Amino acid sequence: MGDVFYDIVLYGATGFTGQLATAYMTAQYPAGSGVKWAIAGRNKAKLEAVVKDKGATMAGIIVADASDEAALLAMATQT
Repeated sequence: MGDVFYDIVLYGATGFTGQLATAYMTAQYPAGSGVKWAIAGRNKAKLEAVVKDKGATMAGIIVADASDEAALLAMATQT
C-alpha cells in the first residue's frame, strides 16, 4: 500500500451516494486526466463490482472498515 498515493479517496463507494460519486469521478477524472483517485469501503468484492458497473477502471481500490482504526490510518496515509 505504501507506494501508491491518491489525490482523492472516495470512502463509502458502495452505497447509493458513493456510487453516484464514483460515476461522477469516472466522468470528470478519466484515465490520463492527471488525477489519481481510489474508491474505498469495507468489502472488496462490492468495491470491485462498483468499478465494473461504473467503468471506473482507473480507480484504485482500498479496503478499510470504519471500525478498524489501523485500516483507516493506512487509507488516509495514501492521500
